[in-house]
Amino acid sequence: MLGPMAMPLSGPVRVPRYALLALGLVAAFLPVRTLRFPFLLDDAQILENPDLRDIARLPGLLSRGYWEGMQEAAGGDQYRPVTMATLNLNFALAGDGNPAGFRGVNFALHGTASALLAALAARVVGSVPGGLFAGAVHAVLPVHADTVAGIIHRGELLAAVLALAAALLHVRARDAGRAPWGAAGLYALAVLSKESAAALPLALLLLDRLATDARRTSREWRRLYGPHLLAFLACLGARFAVLGRIGLPPEDRYFREENVLVALLTMAQFAALHYARPLLLGTPLIADFSWRSFPSVGQADPHAWAWLLAWVALSGGTLLLAWRRRSPAACGLACAIALGLPVSNVLVRTGILGAHRVLYLPAVGWCLALGALYARVFTWRLRRFLPLAATALLGLYTILFVRRGDVGRDRETFYASGLEQVPDNTLFLYNLGEALTERGRFAEAEPLYRRARDLDPEFFAAGNNLVGVLLEQGRSAEALELAERLEPRTDSQRAARHNARAVIFGRRGGPGDYASALEEAGRAISLAPEDPLYRVTASQALLALGRREEAREELLRALRIPTASRSAQDARAKILQMLGNLQRGPQRP
Repeated sequence: MLGPMAMPLSGPVRVPRYALLALGLVAAFLPVRTLRFPFLLDDAQILENPDLRDIARLPGLLSRGYWEGMQEAAGGDQYRPVTMATLNLNFALAGDGNPAGFRGVNFALHGTASALLAALAARVVGSVPGGLFAGAVHAVLPVHADTVAGIIHRGELLAAVLALAAALLHVRARDAGRAPWGAAGLYALAVLSKESAAALPLALLLLDRLATDARRTSREWRRLYGPHLLAFLACLGARFAVLGRIGLPPEDRYFREENVLVALLTMAQFAALHYARPLLLGTPLIADFSWRSFPSVGQADPHAWAWLLAWVALSGGTLLLAWRRRSPAACGLACAIALGLPVSNVLVRTGILGAHRVLYLPAVGWCLALGALYARVFTWRLRRFLPLAATALLGLYTILFVRRGDVGRDRETFYASGLEQVPDNTLFLYNLGEALTERGRFAEAEPLYRRARDLDPEFFAAGNNLVGVLLEQGRSAEALELAERLEPRTDSQRAARHNARAVIFGRRGGPGDYASALEEAGRAISLAPEDPLYRVTASQALLALGRREEAREELLRALRIPTASRSAQDARAKILQMLGNLQRGPQRP
């Protein structure tokens, strides 16, 4: 089945525009049930980023790191200005706290990606039915459900759309004998949306080999790939200019201490269980994997070695069939492997073990392979059964896709479902605890925060939230003891710990406690002067001490701080309320 298949000689195969439009609309409307579901995972951090909330900052995003607005260190940890620009425009058009406005753009990108893949696949495999099947599979793959619904995953969608458009332009330029400068420009935009698109030229090389087995001259190589090389180098240069480095610093990498062999074995087993299986079967689906939620394997683990050898054999076999025998199905699988290299921790060390969102672009190769197989079977005598089988597969994937989307209807359900699959996922433990805390269910949140800290003692946010839930349960002595044991690593974390101590002293209300609360709040303000919440804490301590005029001045200073985040806007509402109630007597923090 993976043998050679002659490419069409009568010219490129094109899918009718109405078919592409219909496919794109179906893909875009498939996740519509999730349109108004709440923000999940790191979506909340996006809402807090002042770089994205102010349209006036749009021109300056080229010189800003992805998380720079949320971090103390200049540059942040990634460089994705194209993604940041679309989110900035989203804020300007959709406003704050409106998931539908952000998800609507994601849905449109998903529909566009599916239509572009159908057009590319039809041209590559020489079959309109094969191309449409490839695009349809991509549209309904259950593993894409979380990616399409997550605002924080905008970069994955943008990178895929731009990479597919670049591939189409590259193929057209190649067939016309021109240099693919337009494709190189889109490739650069894809890399500036998400770094994982950097491997696109490897996939283009495989697609070009599929088109002809003729040897290329050095001039042809320069014409076809010179523009892409220049685009890649330009992206690297821009990244270095903004971040001061190309890769992640060692302390931010997932595999910090493990040797290369342990990293390879761990990734081989992880990719088999949590990439290949969900991609094929549509289950299990887990949005993210936190630090050590999937343990590193030992060098003598036989299962890990078996998976590593299987991946080596699959990679070598598909590459051989794609290059030597020009098999479209093998080419698709080889493209999937090539596009997955940047997120595999093999060539480049990343900050995560893995997540289903990073499959969005590599899955293009898998869908291309399925489209090639569909086109091949379409020529057999059994082809009358093919539409029925294809419809059954697409129907099953559609059901799984929609069911997975429904898991995000509320935060508790989403995080609890993840913990059912991976009980030691510190990210989900923390997020579920936070969701319960916001609903006042402090006793239920407490063990979740404790478990997250047991798994990751350096998880400061879990510890700081645990201080809060202990205090809300009237256990101020235990809360203070825990606050003393927290080990903040940044100024913002130190400020949060000082503020927690101030709140504890104010709630306790013993002799000298209000003065201590004021002192701790002052320290928090000195470390984070742009956070109005700490000035609110200080003003409450001043009110408790009877220093009303000073409290009023502190509140007015807090009002003058720009409200660039949702938390700042919440604090502003509290400030206005306090100013209106200054005559009602002392208040406690």
